[in-house]
Amino acid sequence: MSTTGKVSISEFEKVLDSGELKTTQIIMAALGIGVFLFGMITLVIYELHEITNVDRDTDIIQILTIANFIIFLITFTISRYIFESFFTMNFFSKFYNKEEDTTNSATAKYWIGKLRTAEIIRSALREASALMGLVVCIYSIQTEVIFSNAEYWINCIPAVLFIGHIIINFPTKEKYINFYQNKILNN
Repeated sequence: MSTTGKVSISEFEKVLDSGELKTTQIIMAALGIGVFLFGMITLVIYELHEITNVDRDTDIIQILTIANFIIFLITFTISRYIFESFFTMNFFSKFYNKEEDTTNSATAKYWIGKLRTAEIIRSALREASALMGLVVCIYSIQTEVIFSNAEYWINCIPAVLFIGHIIINFPTKEKYINFYQNKILNN
């Protein structure tokens, strides 16, 4: 069987049990914790900032807010497309066909690696818009715009959605097995 073939669920599960999942869990947790901590820092900066002038120009913050939501829409859309493309198009397969090992274990590792890579890319793209939103919030705190225009907290939405994405899509053995069974074996 080639590394682009398919293996049974039990073989796939055996490889997952060997620790292949831990790497992805650590990366996903780090991405989520990073955005969460950056959000907490944003709140601390807000709480500690002393207001000197509440009447500030909002033009730059408006532009950054619009740019943030355009980037949010683009990255969330593209990240979904790229994730699905890993399993529906052969474009990304050329990056994985270099291994000559044809055992079932190698084939299972191939699919786990492909799923890991797709999830990391999807999450990294979504993290970019989350961090941009938090940066816009910090900038609006530093310019004191947010104190008289609380609506600019809307820039935190991508960060909240990203943390939700991490929680919902956090890799578990059951999720990987279900994904393999539904998206790979049944295709």
